[in-house]
Amino acid sequence: MTTQVLEVDHLVGGYRSAEVVRDVSFSVAEGEIVALLGPNGAGKTTTLLTIAGLIRPLRGAVRVLGEPIGREATSRIARRGMVLVPDDRGLFGELNVADTLRLAQRSRVRKTDDVLELLPALQRLWRRRVALLSGGEQQMLALAAALVRRPRLLMLDEMSLGLAPQIVTGLLAAVRTMADREGTGVLLVEQHARVALGASDRAIVLRHGEIALTGRPDDVGARLEAGESSYLGDSQHTAAPPDGSDGIVVR
Repeated sequence: MTTQVLEVDHLVGGYRSAEVVRDVSFSVAEGEIVALLGPNGAGKTTTLLTIAGLIRPLRGAVRVLGEPIGREATSRIARRGMVLVPDDRGLFGELNVADTLRLAQRSRVRKTDDVLELLPALQRLWRRRVALLSGGEQQMLALAAALVRRPRLLMLDEMSLGLAPQIVTGLLAAVRTMADREGTGVLLVEQHARVALGASDRAIVLRHGEIALTGRPDDVGARLEAGESSYLGDSQHTAAPPDGSDGIVVR
């Protein structure tokens, strides 16, 4: 029997009386990567923050690791294995790579940790300050800091922001390995639709705070390629990644 690490049931979320997300329902199972796509303002980040317990749902229910989320429960559920990597990466510039990972795991992290085998570039940056890392290196570190905690539910908010698709592909390969190896359930908010679909088991497209499209990544990708990109809003456009291949980009 597959265990659901996240269950979102008819969620209505927002700020004060303003509804940003309306009647959203989905789940994430152990070892499953679910991509949450959509244009700016679609409600993707609001959904993540509500799941993390940082915003109270207006209506509906959210269960993480089988437990309803709430102010009292959030820290307890986080200790059990819920991890959110925000779009600003949540790093401290004065710390070095080694200390950042030690702080995340609350123990001494060695270069031989199997997470670092997935992200080997961090080993040569071991004593470098976070503030001196490139954007790609910082995102790699933020991901490693999440993975060394062995999360049961990992939520990634716009991991590709400002990065070349090739870098994002490498980071998502590490996420895929952890999902398969550790059974980590992953909710992935991603601006590069093609990259996200290639790494996911299911995809959900939000538009104006509601689910506009959901299904297997190849089905969702086919509908987007067939000209139904209106699901992604007026701000969506097709762009070519730096490697010259075609790519659908969600802004």
